[in-house]
Amino acid sequence: MATTVLPNYRHRTGTHPESTALSNYLRFFGLNFSEAFLFGLGRGLNFIYWQGRKMAAPLIRGRIKPDGVVKNVASLLGSRCEIVAMPTLEVAQSYIRHELDAGNPVLVKVTLEDAKLPAGALESNYLVIVGMGDGDFVALAETDGDEPALQPLPVLFSEWEKNGTPQFVSFSPNVVPNDLAQVLRTTLRQHASEMLDPPVAYLGIRGIEHFASSVVLWPDRLRDVSMAASVFVQSWTHPYAGGDGYRGLYRHFLIEAFEIIPSSLIEDAVRTLGRAMVYWRGVTASLREVADGREGMDSFLREASRLLWEVARLEGEIMSTLAEV
Repeated sequence: MATTVLPNYRHRTGTHPESTALSNYLRFFGLNFSEAFLFGLGRGLNFIYWQGRKMAAPLIRGRIKPDGVVKNVASLLGSRCEIVAMPTLEVAQSYIRHELDAGNPVLVKVTLEDAKLPAGALESNYLVIVGMGDGDFVALAETDGDEPALQPLPVLFSEWEKNGTPQFVSFSPNVVPNDLAQVLRTTLRQHASEMLDPPVAYLGIRGIEHFASSVVLWPDRLRDVSMAASVFVQSWTHPYAGGDGYRGLYRHFLIEAFEIIPSSLIEDAVRTLGRAMVYWRGVTASLREVADGREGMDSFLREASRLLWEVARLEGEIMSTLAEV
């Protein structure tokens, strides 16, 4: 039977795999941050609308790309983050044993093919290994599990390899911030800049505006509008890929941030984001009608566009407000 080498482990479940795994990982270094707080601290909220020429439906996501939260948090904590590929089971075994012997958990990133996403789209899942024992059984903590489960590493590694080489995320915080308020202000201002002034037009607030202007043109540009609408609804409401739940996660981050920086500007941002989330639900409802093939497709697309323009305005207000905190 495996022996958990890291004592007093208390696993937390969550929604966003990267932020949840990071929360469980960092507690070993004395940092007791929630999933929502790390998602916000790592500037996880964002938006992308990308339509390539050969794509049957646009790629729409509501957060930064995988590893972004981990890398941003590592930078704020004065640490270099390395994403290390583990090409063989033997290399993985050696690395895991070395880290656990040093008293460190192991943060693992694996590519996950999810049948709930269109065309088996690949997303990243993040796990934490907290123990290893006889027979190469590891104590594996997953996002939605109550406690670490004992699983044979050779079998796990074989499953992980199906969609690509497993990767191990390596960093140790060099700085436990004494002035968390200043760290928050730094990341809020940087996040506001990234959202308001992205390098390309399909990211951030400009990406939402691009979505608003493009969705009414779908009948002229896409072969199957119903399928594209279905792709959006499935991905936007998906816990790994989406954006709907991530707005709620970021709102919880702002509520926690207010406890550290009791500013009326953060209160305003919390209220405004609540309003924006209502509009996002309207966008999803309108495009669900299109996905279901209801009559009046053009009117549903126009309504989605109207709501998206409101979302862009409100999320722009939020970021302009947070830039002043």
